[in-house]
Amino acid sequence: DKIVEGLTEAWCLAKIRRLIGPLNPPINNPDYQEEFLLAEYLESTSFEHPDTKLETQFITVGTLRQELKRSPGPKVSPELIDFLEHLLVVDHTKRPAASEALQHPYLQSLS
Repeated sequence: DKIVEGLTEAWCLAKIRRLIGPLNPPINNPDYQEEFLLAEYLESTSFEHPDTKLETQFITVGTLRQELKRSPGPKVSPELIDFLEHLLVVDHTKRPAASEALQHPYLQSLS
């Protein structure tokens, strides 16, 4: 990944957006709005790489599922990935409560 000098917060937000999906600012503050808009831009934009002259995405990380599937070492089961995605829902109204999370099929299969 290419680090964009001086835009660390937006860079990190863009990587998180790619991993788990769209995010909105936590509060209505113009400073946050700008960072989140910049993150959205970085996630969806490319640049001409100075060395290769090829069009290159600013954010090269994939989704959480893609990254876990191609990670080295022990393979991560699809059921575990489903469980992680279930827990990492950003919208708190759609994210499971702890008692609901404990009922997920992945955890049920372990007992």
